[in-house]
Amino acid sequence: MQPAAAGGDGRTGGAGLRRWGPLAAIAVVVLAVVAIVVFGGGDSGDGGDQAESTATSTSTSAPSGSTATEPDPASSAAPTTEAEASIPTWEGSPYPPGVMSFEVAADLGLELDFGERCDTERGRVKVPDIFAPTCWLPFEGDNGGATAPGVTGDTIRIAYYESQDSDFVLQYLTDAIADDDTNADVTDTMEKLLQFYETYYETYGRRVELIPVVASGVVNDEVSARADAVRIAEEIKPFMVWNGPGLTNAFAEELAARGIPCISCGPGQPVDYYIANDGLSWTIGAGNAQTNLLVADYVARKLAGSPAQFAGDPDMVATERVFGLLYISSSSASEAVADQLEAELADRGVELAARIPYALDPFTIQETASNAIAKLKDAGVTSVIFASDPIAPRDFTREATAQEYFPEWILADGFLSDTNAFARTYDQDQWAHAFGLTSLAA
Repeated sequence: MQPAAAGGDGRTGGAGLRRWGPLAAIAVVVLAVVAIVVFGGGDSGDGGDQAESTATSTSTSAPSGSTATEPDPASSAAPTTEAEASIPTWEGSPYPPGVMSFEVAADLGLELDFGERCDTERGRVKVPDIFAPTCWLPFEGDNGGATAPGVTGDTIRIAYYESQDSDFVLQYLTDAIADDDTNADVTDTMEKLLQFYETYYETYGRRVELIPVVASGVVNDEVSARADAVRIAEEIKPFMVWNGPGLTNAFAEELAARGIPCISCGPGQPVDYYIANDGLSWTIGAGNAQTNLLVADYVARKLAGSPAQFAGDPDMVATERVFGLLYISSSSASEAVADQLEAELADRGVELAARIPYALDPFTIQETASNAIAKLKDAGVTSVIFASDPIAPRDFTREATAQEYFPEWILADGFLSDTNAFARTYDQDQWAHAFGLTSLAA
């Protein structure tokens, strides 16, 4: 099977680890689903024309406290249906008819009933969460029906990618922290999270129809990843896909080429890829370009030109920092992102004494670690900028101790290597000298 046309290259990361990913995925995507379904235009097929007329109609009656605008008879090309007439509009609202947020309602001076699920003191959904979203007016009326592929008046079809329970690459990761969740456990978690979001979030009369799709190959198999994307597009025909293989971007590229949006569907990519696939390829965390800028600024402003005071080797502590880059490489795009980081560092006057990629391969990682540590040591690197997966630091830190090499470990875009669960598996004599940047919430 030949690659489908899609712009850009690909970069580091790993598959969402069983139960780590679902909450973040749904939290990010639920607003995107609602926004695209409610604000998106109709498509040819059942409900398309109806959706278009709903988005452009005005109301002759509105709830108490709202300001309804009267339609201009001269501009009405078709009579307003009874369903359309029941949907309120408000002068000055940036939203389609019937859609209103608590904040905008307050700005417009509207007194509306946002329902029992709204904490009107805060204007937030009534859940014990500091990140609780804003309240939205309970929707009544015609939601437009089939406003997008995979969408009906009642459902939003989502395909959820799950790795094989027997995927030896992922087992290499999850076994380290005794994660024994199965696909059945993950599906159960997703369904219960959906119940929560469908209870407290406004989905405009629709529920999510979640369809789990188990991978046909391991997490780094490009051929099976592309075949899985084709199968999803042709057989399931979803509105959107959640999750994907973390060590190949073939899955995301195939879906994007077929016009199917996907969230967290592959390793991170350079910014050009997301520009070329705007609205189709989404990440949960910061993009690699942003992360590289943060890392380069941090290294240049806080570390460069000073002694490696946090190193474990007493001789290094009195030595001006010498930097090396150690990073996971899953495709040609990994090199493109590493090129960008090296260039950003150089622009700030920071040179790399060594740049060493590694592949996440359970069968070769020990040998790779041995060679990489020897190169870093020979190059006189005191401070290792480490852009890693969550498990490889175990091998690299153990090997560093075996070679009596005790540098600073500077975390940069580390996928879960900044969590206690995985950090406990690393050589603690080494990890006592680790620090850097994280995007995890405190």
